[in-house]
Amino acid sequence: ADALVILTAGDAAMIRFGEPEQVAIHETDLQTMRSYVEAGYFAAGSMLPKVQAALKFLEKPGRTAVIGSLDNAVDVAMLRAGTIIRS
Repeated sequence: ADALVILTAGDAAMIRFGEPEQVAIHETDLQTMRSYVEAGYFAAGSMLPKVQAALKFLEKPGRTAVIGSLDNAVDVAMLRAGTIIRS
């Protein structure tokens, strides 16, 4: 597979989720997302396992992972919504 789609309740992965300055991540790359994990931006029982699964998938070059809302599944799968991460 060249793409991984992870559907969840949230529209996208967020930096500082739940805080007044939260920011949605729309498009990024593997290295940047790893730095966000290392900085502790994702909760262990929430977005972290989804991000870790995406990062594991992206270890092979040329792949794309997207995390987005089940409510927007078609747009997420078409890479028009959610957090798009490229290897």
